[in-house]
Amino acid sequence: MVLDQLKIEALFTGDPWLGSLPAERRRALLGASHLRHFHDGESIYRLGDDPDGIYGIISGAVRMLNYPVDGGQLMNGIIRTGRWFGEISVLDGGPRPHDALAMGPTALACVPLSAWRRLASASPSFTEDLARLSCQRIRAVLVNINDFMTRSAESRLARILLDLTSHRPDRGDGPPGVRLCQEDVADLVGVSRQSVNRILRQFETKGLVSIGYARVSVLQREGLSAYLD
Repeated sequence: MVLDQLKIEALFTGDPWLGSLPAERRRALLGASHLRHFHDGESIYRLGDDPDGIYGIISGAVRMLNYPVDGGQLMNGIIRTGRWFGEISVLDGGPRPHDALAMGPTALACVPLSAWRRLASASPSFTEDLARLSCQRIRAVLVNINDFMTRSAESRLARILLDLTSHRPDRGDGPPGVRLCQEDVADLVGVSRQSVNRILRQFETKGLVSIGYARVSVLQREGLSAYLD
């Protein structure tokens, strides 16, 4: 299905990667994309798959999963609406480093690998652009590592909730929230589910968040931000 390029371009304006590109290259990428729909839990790609392109999230979200040697499951991160992913394997030609699964009904703009190669062959700037997206991801990982080593669990959880609810191009009624079970939150924070439950209840008692079924809504961003000082 062909995308409504003007509407999609407006959606991605706030993305720190695509929104920073010159209009000509931004429109070329979107012009090479097509729309794909995924239902909740459906695989976009699997760990070890060959690269098939890059993806931008039009609606919904995508969770990244990996599998430790103990046979468990670990959520590495969440990509929200208006962001792009899948660039690492496109850049180096290696296999996908994680599973990517839809969180709820999810619509993606997909730039197939063949289309990407045509663009990059015509202009090396496209490869440089994709490298910048990968650098943004590396910087975010370094921030997470630093947080894990230097910040309390309360501070890490506050930052994660603020990050996950900061960009809402499909903003609706009510406070910003994130659809996550406490096991997933525990993976992101790096603590046990029991610890996450205790901290969330602490935040809720202070009126900073509300906790629903597999959902956390942020009520006071300033109050959560105080934990980052």
